[in-house]
Amino acid sequence: MTLGMIWIIILHFAIQDISVEGKERSAGSWKDGLAFCALIHRHRRDLIIYSKLNKFLEWIRRTTPWLENRTTETTMAAVRKKQEDYRDYRCMHKPPKVQEKCQLEISFNTL
Repeated sequence: MTLGMIWIIILHFAIQDISVEGKERSAGSWKDGLAFCALIHRHRRDLIIYSKLNKFLEWIRRTTPWLENRTTETTMAAVRKKQEDYRDYRCMHKPPKVQEKCQLEISFNTL
């Protein structure tokens, strides 16, 4: 509960220019929780695997624009390619990421 209240305060006041492990962090990293997790990781390395969290957020940043692309294709070949790409995403890329997300939620809930 206390961590949740601290998180709300951080988001509400949009804290900027806070140095986390020697790096300047922008307001965006406070919004996505990366800087907050870095603070927790700094003091309790056993609770959050920071490098894994960073990779997960990068994957989200790369994948979101592709999923949000709603342009329609003009040829059948292009439509089939788009369907194939989505099937690959749904079957190969998404399941491991869902598992990682569940592990992160478990870690968060143990805080």
